[in-house]
Amino acid sequence: YILQNESVSMEQLCQQFKVSMITVRRDIAQLQRKGTIEKIYGGVTARKGEQLTPFDVRRIKGREAKAAIAARAAQFVHDNDTVFLDSGTTTLHVLDNLSALHNVTIVTHSLQAMMAALPYQNLNIISLPGQLYRKTSSFTGLDVIRFLKTYNISVAFMGASAFSIEHGVSNSSPLEYEIKMTAMQRAEKSVLLLDSEKFGRSALLT
Repeated sequence: YILQNESVSMEQLCQQFKVSMITVRRDIAQLQRKGTIEKIYGGVTARKGEQLTPFDVRRIKGREAKAAIAARAAQFVHDNDTVFLDSGTTTLHVLDNLSALHNVTIVTHSLQAMMAALPYQNLNIISLPGQLYRKTSSFTGLDVIRFLKTYNISVAFMGASAFSIEHGVSNSSPLEYEIKMTAMQRAEKSVLLLDSEKFGRSALLT
């Protein structure tokens, strides 16, 4: 709620979540320690560095490192596998390394991944339904989760916003959180694709 509204008062948080001021202060203190928000007079504001960067901006940044990570990750894929790709920009590069394989099925809610997979005749594409969220260029909502639960996934390729020893792997988008969790539950193996710029940081949700 804070990330979406950028700045909110403590009273707003009490009303929005129907909790006491004591509860709000306690929870705000936890978010502060995590580094996601900053306190201001009478309220809180989202830290600019923790907000979700638009897909097109993230895609350009660190492209060479992302391509190298994806090339290594693609070695986990074999003929006839069913692969989940999340909406991360690094996971998108995996598709460039699957052209030699046969009958690989791609399950994804990422609009960019669908388009990138289109030229490869050896890749079957299953699109998960939902509402398009432009910041991640992906489909989100309960329908994505409901359909995803019906598939058996060989390997799930996951991106993340941050990684730290204290908070583990974390993500900035509440809309993506349940999708990532469901994909990991359905997958025989989950592979995290993360460049070093994400190290030592924390985002909203672990």
